[in-house]
Amino acid sequence: MLSIRSLVFFLFLFTITNLRAQEVHTIVKEETVITFDIKNFGLKVTGSFSGLEGEILFDENLPGSGSFNVKLSASSVDTDNKSRDKHLRSKDYFEVDKYPLITFKSDSIVKSENKYEVRGKLTIKSTTKDVSIPFSYLNVEGVAEFNGQLKLDRRDYGMGKSSWVLGDEVNIQLKVITK
Repeated sequence: MLSIRSLVFFLFLFTITNLRAQEVHTIVKEETVITFDIKNFGLKVTGSFSGLEGEILFDENLPGSGSFNVKLSASSVDTDNKSRDKHLRSKDYFEVDKYPLITFKSDSIVKSENKYEVRGKLTIKSTTKDVSIPFSYLNVEGVAEFNGQLKLDRRDYGMGKSSWVLGDEVNIQLKVITK
């Protein structure tokens, strides 16, 4: 029978071993690309965000013990149209003065065949929702690439109102480069 001291020591050793097994990935901001598209007047409007930062712990052999805890500045939104970008930063959409960050914190990571899926909480403005992001992972000589995508309904996050001309579904593509 294990004593309390032995049990605590075992749990401590197990936790340290699992933490050491995870690779710490440092995000390369200049190479990381987060893009999106949405229909506006029937045409696809594209944009991007920059400056993703945070902590990624991931080992392809132990995905379940990894985690993603990342954020980016909502004011980094760029659609290559200054007037539209100003409107997106306003109260109607991101309201960047009051809610400067978009955050994602994972709850779990699962692997199926050669793909992964990270599940967690995405916060935009004052709204937090559970999302799942399927992604692929490639690591070549210490440079890793996480590629994922997801679809969101902009109205779920208080982004604009119902509209005849603006689509509700936003497609987001993620290409996160780490070292």
